[in-house]
Amino acid sequence: MHHKSKGGRLAVCFMVVAILAITAISARAEAMSDGSTSTVSQVLPNTQVNLISAIVNTSTAAVEQNAYKAAVKIKTYKQNGDYNLSLLGTGSGFFINNSGLVLTNYHVISNDDSSRYSQTTVDTSDMPLAFLICTTKSTAEEPECGYTAKLVAKDKDLDLALLQAVPITKITQSLNSSFLELNQTDSTQINDTIVAIGYPGVGSETITITRGIISGKTNKYSKDWLKTDAVISFGNSGGAAIDQNGKVVGITSMAYSDMLGTIGYIINVTSINSWVSAHLYDAPQENVLMQRMADMAWKSKILKSSNKYINLAPPYEITKPQDWKFEYNQEDQLYINKEKDEDGGSVTVSYSREPFLTNLKDTTVYAKMQKLDSLNDVNSIKETAVNFGGKTKGKKVTVNSTSYSSNSSDIYYLFTAGNSWIQIDYNYGKNNKDKTIVESIIKSFRLREGGAAFVPLKKYVNQWKGVPKYTLTGNANWLLQDQNSKSTSLLAINSANKLYVAAFSMQKFDPETEDKSAKAIIADFNKTTIDLKQMLKVVPTIDFFSEVKPSINLSKTATGFTRMMMAMSKKDSTIKGYLVNYTYYKKVSKDFVMQIELNAFEPDKKKIPQIATDFEKLLKNLTF
Repeated sequence: MHHKSKGGRLAVCFMVVAILAITAISARAEAMSDGSTSTVSQVLPNTQVNLISAIVNTSTAAVEQNAYKAAVKIKTYKQNGDYNLSLLGTGSGFFINNSGLVLTNYHVISNDDSSRYSQTTVDTSDMPLAFLICTTKSTAEEPECGYTAKLVAKDKDLDLALLQAVPITKITQSLNSSFLELNQTDSTQINDTIVAIGYPGVGSETITITRGIISGKTNKYSKDWLKTDAVISFGNSGGAAIDQNGKVVGITSMAYSDMLGTIGYIINVTSINSWVSAHLYDAPQENVLMQRMADMAWKSKILKSSNKYINLAPPYEITKPQDWKFEYNQEDQLYINKEKDEDGGSVTVSYSREPFLTNLKDTTVYAKMQKLDSLNDVNSIKETAVNFGGKTKGKKVTVNSTSYSSNSSDIYYLFTAGNSWIQIDYNYGKNNKDKTIVESIIKSFRLREGGAAFVPLKKYVNQWKGVPKYTLTGNANWLLQDQNSKSTSLLAINSANKLYVAAFSMQKFDPETEDKSAKAIIADFNKTTIDLKQMLKVVPTIDFFSEVKPSINLSKTATGFTRMMMAMSKKDSTIKGYLVNYTYYKKVSKDFVMQIELNAFEPDKKKIPQIATDFEKLLKNLTF
């Protein structure tokens, strides 16, 4: 009882000192209303200044302890060219109510490559995306990704978005109850302390809380901004900036570096509140990828406590040691490394699909396809058969290349399953420290039974919103592969020579500033070839030639294409042959051009014209 009474008297004394100190500061401020400045230390003794600082820091720390629970890490996924979920990027956000509504930046949850400052990029903002919401239970632990999300509203100009979190029932059963309240007005003053909460890329996987002051205010890009010296980096985008009362004063959105350090920019609540109020009760939009995202999150969680990974399509499995970890950030790639060992080794398993059934006899072709743009630089391709047991037969491939004055080697294992290649890349770590373990992981790889039957694509119909439509029907000599992209939408691969690969794309341009007429395209091509030939005069080992033909009709509706060709060969290359590029170009609408780019490697110079002849038989089936 005696100690409690003494503690109580001390607390009262501290409160009295604090009140006297604050009164003295207020009196001093009134006395200085003529605009002169002074510091607290000029008003109070050092002991009182330190006391006030301790009280403020204690209050701020208490606010931080509650605020981080409302912060979230957002992982945004898209479907890649093989329609597998692939991590597009990460950012931050925070709950603004106890119903799971998350506020963040537009650019955190968007796949929009276009810009309001540019008219020459394709708008991809309507492409389907998946969202993973991760919350932090402890500042020392990585956030747990227990929610998917539906988009509620977004605004590109304001750089704002709202997501509705949806619990992944296998991971979490309820919505997060912690949330942050938005200030209704801008109550901040210059030199006010603020706290930025988020998940920057430089802050590892755990939450990062940084303090700073409001160092300025500005208006640009039609938004109000607060400037701060609080450390803000990429990944912080969408995170909350709070005052000492725990109220949100803005959203961290971007960071600029200057000679003196980093200035953080925060979207002021004055540019946020009315938009949030207008969309607070909007109905969440349905998300076609949400269940796949939930399944992937559950699988990723299971892998944290498992030493075996099983993939269903293509079917394979691989095992790791207890003290190593699986990282599963996209459906077609698995990364394995040692926990918290920057100098340690690693293993990466990835797969890619083809428009044909893969075969180990084609592993050299595969290796050449990966180097098609620089095949003249390849010195050698070495293959060694491997057998890890049963049907798990593959090749160890070594590709040695020389580029400029440096040599490089690509070494990987290659396996086949249906129409997929499965590639294993690896790194032994610094000074080969994990060589034995890495090799044991690789040798644990096994192909499994199962997998879907391969169905070739016979006809492609491009129906993406916002780009010109076209249709192409394949033939026996050319195999088609959908690329799930608005810009480069289709590949065609020659069935007899798989080093003949064509890509079909739609490119947007600004008709007010760019001339995409046949005449302009030919003039630009001729200038490029003249410059190249001039440069290559000092490189006698390279054989280069080109041609251009205007007004080629590919089909009844695909008329007026310009065809350009370049071919190059290094006479001293180990792999003899010509890198050939045929490009077909045509303006197909007011602000779009179609480009068909055929890349090939052909050992026989006399056969180069035949490449275009055979390809144009396929293009007879191209219609607009």
